[in-house]
Amino acid sequence: MPLRILLLITDLKIGGTPTVVRELARRLRRDAGLHVHVACLDAMGPTGDAIAAAGIPVTALDARGVLDFRVVARLIGLIQSEQIDLVLSFLVHANVVAAIASRQCRSVR
Repeated sequence: MPLRILLLITDLKIGGTPTVVRELARRLRRDAGLHVHVACLDAMGPTGDAIAAAGIPVTALDARGVLDFRVVARLIGLIQSEQIDLVLSFLVHANVVAAIASRQCRSVR
């Protein structure tokens, strides 16, 4: 069974960190022992569309602002439904949401 990795970022608009996540997802996907899924806290953006076009699953968690903590429950649901083994988060807000979600997802690194 492949290792299931979730790359979590605040948004997938055009920018430096979204570009890094896009390239990381593409390159990790080449390894047959890995399954890569990308999620963003915000709505889908152009970089998210490019990732999806490359055949990599992308989920927009649609947070309605910095204080929309419902996104934590959505992330936990995604982790559980996709049976994620490892979450790599990028940028402050995504790091905070991942840290809070980790309290409910103890088996996920």
